[in-house]
Amino acid sequence: MTSPVQQASSGYRLAALLLGVSALLHLAAPIFGGFSGTGLMLLPIFILYAAMAYGLSIGWRWLAWITFFVTAIGGMVAMSYLWSFDPVPTWVFAGILAADWACMVVLFGVLWRSPTRQVAL
Repeated sequence: MTSPVQQASSGYRLAALLLGVSALLHLAAPIFGGFSGTGLMLLPIFILYAAMAYGLSIGWRWLAWITFFVTAIGGMVAMSYLWSFDPVPTWVFAGILAADWACMVVLFGVLWRSPTRQVAL
């Protein structure tokens, strides 16, 4: 008997890993930003991203669709903070941007892959 984590495709697992990296960067933002308002604003997003990473790791396709759009928007928001004068370091936002959009690209490949043909016996 295999666990749900073992049944998830490698694409979902890679997307979950990238989303986990982004979640950890969201957790690091308040620490490196001196617990500023922007850094503390990212803590609930850490919880959301960690939960979505778990869901992707067990292969929930419906969550992959939601995550695709969430990471697209999250990357755009992170890009808008790259040029702000904020206590959170720019490298945190650059890492979030890279991890979010890398996750989005992986999910694009997983979700829009042409389906394999099933031959009835």
